[in-house]
Amino acid sequence: MTPLVSICVPVYNVAPYIERCVRSLTEQTYERLEYIFVDDCSTDESIAVLQRTLKDYPNLTQVLIHSNDSNRGTAYTRRQCILQATGDYIIFVDPDDCIPDNAVEILANKATSTDADVVCGAMIRIEQNRQTTDEAYIPSGNTPIEDFLTDRFPRSAVAKIYKRSVLLASLGHTPEGIIYGSDRLLSMYVCGNAQKIETVKDVVYRYMIRPDSCSATRSERQFENLITFWQCADAYLKQLGMHDTYNELTEYDKVADKTHLMLHTRDFALRKKYADLFRQEEARQMHRLKRSAYIVCRLVHKHRWCSLRIYQIYINLRESLG
Repeated sequence: MTPLVSICVPVYNVAPYIERCVRSLTEQTYERLEYIFVDDCSTDESIAVLQRTLKDYPNLTQVLIHSNDSNRGTAYTRRQCILQATGDYIIFVDPDDCIPDNAVEILANKATSTDADVVCGAMIRIEQNRQTTDEAYIPSGNTPIEDFLTDRFPRSAVAKIYKRSVLLASLGHTPEGIIYGSDRLLSMYVCGNAQKIETVKDVVYRYMIRPDSCSATRSERQFENLITFWQCADAYLKQLGMHDTYNELTEYDKVADKTHLMLHTRDFALRKKYADLFRQEEARQMHRLKRSAYIVCRLVHKHRWCSLRIYQIYINLRESLG
């Protein structure tokens, strides 16, 4: 029998975008689907728009709309999606994104034909009028964990299909309340649990970059979540017996993560508060940092906040000009 695939969508304040998302999900060429929408207590018309859109597809029979008891964040909401799903396989789609009409069929066919625990596909990123393509994951031949730590394995939870059993095995590790880094944390646990990871070259996801999304803003919660992420990552690598093996990689990533937040926040108070975060790791990794990260670290060490702000403007301008 054709496996049942659960499409899981965490919903929070996406009223302007969710109709486009839902239509892309309901027009898939793959037939055995169930749809799981979990609302994280949206304060806009997201659920009303969702329900109105679903009325255009009266033949859909396996649709569940679940609501959290309070606003709990992305990690908790994805957890509820997994627990509510009954499919053999799960695909995550964010409610402000969409997928090609053959995306599920491509991923599911590859998963069933190879008995893979995870199948990764290519993704198009769309920002205003610009499009870029993230090519599909190509295994290095090393462990999936090493591919994850070197950013070869995609951090995002989307553009993939998973065996539900692999996701269930990962749930016990993920703390509630984490937003920044929640997908990345899930991907790390999946790399530790999956026995077989496959890939397809096809584009299976269209990621819409919004300037008002949580991933596009920098706040104290993101600094806090970064600390939580690395506490969880260190603990998991120790559990796997891999912490010492990959300590050099994790130290570098910690510093890179910190400098990224330091560069892209505009809050001087936050920069001052977290200036000493991962300071020992910085001391050991300074010689390996890329030029931009090295400059940020030097400016933070000397508390030259105005200079850092000027450098931030320069970097933002350079990125906007491509």
